[in-house]
Amino acid sequence: MLSKLKKPLKSRLKRFFPFVRWAKKYSKLDLVYDVIAGLTVGMTVIPQSLAYATIAGLPIQYGLYSSFMGLFMYSIFGTSKDVTYGPTAVMSLLVYQYTHLTRYDKIDNISQITSINSTTNISVTDFKEMRNMLHMHYAIILTFVSGIMQAVMGFVHLGFLISFISHPVLNGFTNAAAIIIAIGQIKNILGIKVAKSHFLLETIHTFRDIGKTNPWDCALGICSLILLLIMKKLNRSQWLERKLFSANGNNSSNDSNRYANKLWQILKILIHKSVWLLLTGRNAAVIALSAIVAYWLNQTDRKVNLTPSVQGGLPPWTFPPRFNFRYDGTSLNASSNNISSNTIFVSAKEVFQDISFGFLTISLIGILESLAIAKSFARKHKYTIDPTQEFVALGISNVMSSFVSSYPITASFSRLNYARIVFTNRVSTLFECKTVWPSITAINSQTGVRTQAGGIFTGLLVLLALRYLTSYFRFIPKASLAAMIISAVLNLIEYKIFVKIWKVKKMDFVVAITTLIACFFVGVEFGIILGIVLAMAFLVYPISKPHLYIELDENDANGLKYYIIKPNQSLFYPSGEYFTETLISECLLEPLLEQEEDEPSETNGFISEIKANGTIGSSIPTKNKKLSKILADVIIDCSHIQDFDFTIIQELKELNKEFKAMNKQLVLCNINEILGANIMDNLKDIKTFKSLNDAKLYFSEIIAPSSMPLLVVRKECDNANLC
Repeated sequence: MLSKLKKPLKSRLKRFFPFVRWAKKYSKLDLVYDVIAGLTVGMTVIPQSLAYATIAGLPIQYGLYSSFMGLFMYSIFGTSKDVTYGPTAVMSLLVYQYTHLTRYDKIDNISQITSINSTTNISVTDFKEMRNMLHMHYAIILTFVSGIMQAVMGFVHLGFLISFISHPVLNGFTNAAAIIIAIGQIKNILGIKVAKSHFLLETIHTFRDIGKTNPWDCALGICSLILLLIMKKLNRSQWLERKLFSANGNNSSNDSNRYANKLWQILKILIHKSVWLLLTGRNAAVIALSAIVAYWLNQTDRKVNLTPSVQGGLPPWTFPPRFNFRYDGTSLNASSNNISSNTIFVSAKEVFQDISFGFLTISLIGILESLAIAKSFARKHKYTIDPTQEFVALGISNVMSSFVSSYPITASFSRLNYARIVFTNRVSTLFECKTVWPSITAINSQTGVRTQAGGIFTGLLVLLALRYLTSYFRFIPKASLAAMIISAVLNLIEYKIFVKIWKVKKMDFVVAITTLIACFFVGVEFGIILGIVLAMAFLVYPISKPHLYIELDENDANGLKYYIIKPNQSLFYPSGEYFTETLISECLLEPLLEQEEDEPSETNGFISEIKANGTIGSSIPTKNKKLSKILADVIIDCSHIQDFDFTIIQELKELNKEFKAMNKQLVLCNINEILGANIMDNLKDIKTFKSLNDAKLYFSEIIAPSSMPLLVVRKECDNANLC
């Protein structure tokens, strides 16, 4: 009995700690691959993280604070060897939206502070410092709470929520975010100081002040951007491979020639690896080069805008983050409970009010981006992931990262491009000097990081940078960081996707464009919400208006006529009113058209037309003839109905009463087993049949043909009892 209990517990622990699976089989060769992969990714993570922190409106060291703890946690809890956690461009933009639009950011005059915080007697300089610290505090709280939400969603299997964010919404949001980020960096490329505000206002102010462009910032930024784009293009092409390995070399049997060929092969491989390493770490290379140029320019009168001085060393450990915020005029006061006259205090309630929907938005977007990347690479490289565990891994990574002053993180597409290390899967190839060099694309897809441990070495490299390199970050020019951001987000702009969406479905195109425009005009967070609501509306509308195939069967030998109504889908509460009104208007209401001339009719007053698709059409008017609908019994064919909800059951009960009042019958046929249980329990007054033929047989043999003519004139239908 005890052994039976141990097995489920053991399997659950393995599922919760996936690192146990690969740690058992970890080898020295895996270590080599993971070290190379981790260090290579680190060359991209460090400069990118610095740049992304500027998008979030935080000091650049916060980008590095956000780039190591998540990697450590994912190596323990993650199920994909290719995923790398850290700050991303889109997530950084969302963080800015939710942390820089507080009540204190809307203050234009220092005297307005008293209307919010009556205990304040603070200088303008201290107030600006306080506001900057408040932004950092909000970012950390956002990380902590969104991480908890992500972990809880994983534990209780709420992953289905991300299914409500459709691809058109994501496409519109991603393109809008990329455009907003890219245009927002133009001011740094030009060296213009523009106050941060709404995207459109900031763009207008940037181009309004374009005459104030710093030529040295502009030149350095444009050169950095061009260099990055060229290096990116070269890294994706096979130009060096074709140059170095297009020929197989001399196959002479001469020992000296064979030895020379081997040496040449080794040299070509080393050249290839060196150039590839330079192109892969192009961000670090360009930042280092631009920092040297900026330092040289600033020694003269040609000044270049540099990043502000950053706090050096490792981030402080705070467990758990405080929800309230207190600033005493010079620094954060975490211990004192006294609020003096120069203290600004923001309660936890005010913090949550300011962030509001940010917790949910950050949680869902982070999960969606991370899960999409993990699934994509798992499918490509033929291994499986655990989606539920990915939720938990991201949540734990964010929670733990908040203890080291991180802002929200998720998986990054751009880093995954570098995680596939150009390293042949036979390490001995370098020494064997084989003349057949495999395609660079094949190497990228077949080799590289072996396990989740690759993230550990990336995280260690980030910690080393925090410990020893932060004092040099002040030499990084803002224009070069802006160029790196623009280079990174250009991949996110996919204008062709809108053409594809238009060709597939027009409603999806409306959703994508609406999301895109809303992100520009009302903000990214509201753009996402509006896109989701609109997509849901387009999804629910067909449910609320099901197609009802209506046929008037008048081929019965007894002359009995009845309607056959066949819905094309299951019926739920949004469609209840439409379904009821359609049945009443088509099957119970009397005439459609008034009589043109009050003269006797030769055919009892009307001719009814049934459309080709089965729906009852308008009556065909003929002069001196009165038109009216046929009053007949109704068979509802439930062959396409898999389920009813309570609202539909109540509507059917009311319909049955209406039909009985008109001396007509309402019956159901083709009931499935699940639906049959609901019918038997809740609709006992309505007859049900297994098939349509059984229902027809019931009307033919059991129900006697009505003595009243079925083709009735309106005047004869004025009496409800006759109809």
